[in-house]
Amino acid sequence: MSRPNTDKVKNLIKALAHEISKHGEEGKAELRQLFEVRPPQTILSLSPGPTRDALAAELIGDMRAIARELAEAKAARIHSAIDKRERAESKKPAATRKKVKKDPKGIISRTTGKVDGFIFEVGELDSGDYIVKVTRKGRRVIEDEKAPKIYDNQALQRTFRNKDEAEIAARRVVNAAMIWYDERGITPREKTRRSKSAGRGVYRRSASDRADISREESEAARIQRKKKQAQERKKRLLEEKVSGRKANPDRSLGYIPRKNPGVFSSFKHSEASAESQAKKSLAQSKKYKAKWEESLKSDRPDFRSLMRAYDSLENARANLFLAGEEKEAEAVGEIRVGVRDSIIGIFNTCYKHLSKRGTFSTKENPGKEAHHKLGDDLLNKADAAMDKYSSTLSDACLLDAYKYYEMAAREYKYSGHKTGLNKAKASAKVVREELKKKTRG
Repeated sequence: MSRPNTDKVKNLIKALAHEISKHGEEGKAELRQLFEVRPPQTILSLSPGPTRDALAAELIGDMRAIARELAEAKAARIHSAIDKRERAESKKPAATRKKVKKDPKGIISRTTGKVDGFIFEVGELDSGDYIVKVTRKGRRVIEDEKAPKIYDNQALQRTFRNKDEAEIAARRVVNAAMIWYDERGITPREKTRRSKSAGRGVYRRSASDRADISREESEAARIQRKKKQAQERKKRLLEEKVSGRKANPDRSLGYIPRKNPGVFSSFKHSEASAESQAKKSLAQSKKYKAKWEESLKSDRPDFRSLMRAYDSLENARANLFLAGEEKEAEAVGEIRVGVRDSIIGIFNTCYKHLSKRGTFSTKENPGKEAHHKLGDDLLNKADAAMDKYSSTLSDACLLDAYKYYEMAAREYKYSGHKTGLNKAKASAKVVREELKKKTRG
């Protein structure tokens, strides 16, 4: 189930606050008291989850209750004023009373109003009561079967004591229906009006209108299919859980064991498992290696492709390790070592070549100090990746941190720096445990 949209919850709170504020100081005082107990900014600043959704739902429920009570109190005051006026009118002589013309339905006057594009009609009966109906002269919405009714709502199938009460009832019906659509993220479909001169069988729709309607129908059918698939999956899991309970009566009914690693997203915008990510990384390594070989043939070596091939192999090895495929991970690790040796060989060749020209002051390979400095740089990169993971919870950042910690530990090992080696190993162990937690779902 998808979580509520943050912007829609915020807009709904603003709309309710505006509606309550229309009742003057009394409404504003009620809002201040409520916001002291349930501050909206604090609730909306929470991270998405069940706690935030529950607090937001309680705040919206309290605001709706306050709006309803204030509206009822206003209607009661209006009733009292009208009753006094009617009693004073009844005491007048019959000759001074205004005579009105009646229609066959007993309605002596009609007035119209508008709310959110819908037009409603209020009729005054000869008995002094009022009736109201939301007509189809304004917006003509194709109502959802689960949504509150607009045009044939049962709340309007009665008489009202005064005109204001009838208008409030019509507005309440329209607002309740629109809030229902808004909370579920559904855009109400509306009928397109037809031209009288065009005839009954021709709609005034452009090609883009027809395309939009077709897309909406396709999207509705897709959502319906998804719901049906989810219901079938839920039913199947329930049946498996019950059958497992019969086979092992000592097992808890509330626990369903899942395969390890289960569904794990190695990257931010991916739903693939660790095995799938390993396959993708291997394919990328082959592609970058082919680019490297092609660049050598053209005497324009592309060192970036070689480094990317090395990174892809390291990513594949890490994902295979997380997936429990240790043999495959070792095989990929051997290939990665071969690429690494090639990189080191290229570096040594360039180093010796440039040393002959006097570019470098020494012809020796990098010593312990160089390895120590490289280990510090890699450790800083790993710490930065972990800081980014703490703020974004990105799986890609977590994998980068693990890679850099492992590489830093290797460099510290070459330099003989035990403090850095121990720190890199301990950090890599923490990241590895975090990755294992994610693979367990």
